Amino acid sequence: MNGNGIGPDSLTRGQMNLRWAVGVLGIWFPIILIVLGCFYYGEVRLTISDYYNFVASNNSSGSPKPLYYPALRDFFVGVLFLIGLSLIYYTGYEKKINEFISDKMATTIAGVCALGVAMIPTAAPSNAIILKYINLPFISVSILHVIVATLFFLSVTYISFIVFTRTDPSEPMSPRKKRRNMIYIGCGTVMLVAIVLIGVVSVIGHWWPDLQTTLKEKCYIVLILESVSLVAFGFSWLTKAKASFLKIFGVVKG
Repeated sequence: MNGNGIGPDSLTRGQMNLRWAVGVLGIWFPIILIVLGCFYYGEVRLTISDYYNFVASNNSSGSPKPLYYPALRDFFVGVLFLIGLSLIYYTGYEKKINEFISDKMATTIAGVCALGVAMIPTAAPSNAIILKYINLPFISVSILHVIVATLFFLSVTYISFIVFTRTDPSEPMSPRKKRRNMIYIGCGTVMLVAIVLIGVVSVIGHWWPDLQTTLKEKCYIVLILESVSLVAFGFSWLTKAKASFLKIFGVVKG
């Protein structure tokens, strides 16, 4: 060990690559999704999840049926599957005696939730395959999607706050590790604040429906908060991967 964190320095190259992959996917996922929807189809959706069932409001084909764009859905599902499987496959460091949740357990929970977000859309068509497997009388598919998505963001926030900031108490913390911990805590704070604000926007409709409509449909507040949260999630993982560009911040060896 070198005082930069818990565990041996010989963490496999494959595990380090998984950190890098999760980070890159997290940052670019919302950016590419929004760009594709905007420049290719001329629209910006209200939430990230709305891109699963992308329906063009400006239907120029003359058909009375809505235009679905499976390319965006496939990209949405594909990236979330990559993130989810990478998180599940990631092992991290071994669990310590005083740890309640290990690296592996935390990332597996996050990975399963990512897969759940990919497979459970916000609004499934009546012929969607998912309805053949999820048809719960006490909860709708859209509500289940919100629950799984919330659990995903909470789990990755926990990873950034708790898992990534762990250090070996038997060795002094290096200056670089202190700086990385500041980034982890900063990213976790951004994600947590975004989750809370999304929740606030979701409930204010009971008292101020016009304000909620303005925030969601004119300011795209939910889309922005989700995108910022995903970027923070990705940046946290790139920091854990000790990406080379972080040399300019003095958090990795030059």
